[in-house]
Amino acid sequence: MTKEELLNKQKEIDDEILNIWRKEASLDGITDIDTYLKNELHTLWILKETNRDMLPKENFNQREFNKCGSGWGVGTYTNIMKTNIGIREYAESDGQIKMYEKDLPKLVVQNGNRDFKSYYSEVSKCEIFPMDEVAMINVHKGIGGRSSDNAFIAAQYNRPEVRKIILEQVEYIDPKLIIVCN
Repeated sequence: MTKEELLNKQKEIDDEILNIWRKEASLDGITDIDTYLKNELHTLWILKETNRDMLPKENFNQREFNKCGSGWGVGTYTNIMKTNIGIREYAESDGQIKMYEKDLPKLVVQNGNRDFKSYYSEVSKCEIFPMDEVAMINVHKGIGGRSSDNAFIAAQYNRPEVRKIILEQVEYIDPKLIIVCN
């Protein structure tokens, strides 16, 4: 798909999500379409739901939240970022590079105000934006909590209209790599 087709499809799905969840919708999908299209891996992360704890009480655009490595879910974002960078570096080296924890990016809080930046190392301060090159979707398109009720998440997926949206997202995102977080 072209950039315009992806934007149109994402907008169409956003409208479906807003129609179902109204004022408590989490809009997900490709974080940055230009960067996603440039990255050969086309990685899709499937998550359970967005954590409400630090969010506004109304609709939430997760794509904007994911941009440039910023976000409040430090644990989740760190894990996704490190995994994504490790996979990308390994793939780019044709399997020749071995990655160790010390080689993976760090998530550094600036000014103590939840302004997160990611770096390859705390020494180099070479800023990277690993969240821009992925797509992230949630099974529950509403806004959840710090921990998820697995029965509730399964019930969400079993709703025909929700399953339809998820399958449409996977189809238009067209990932080469899918990682399902539990």
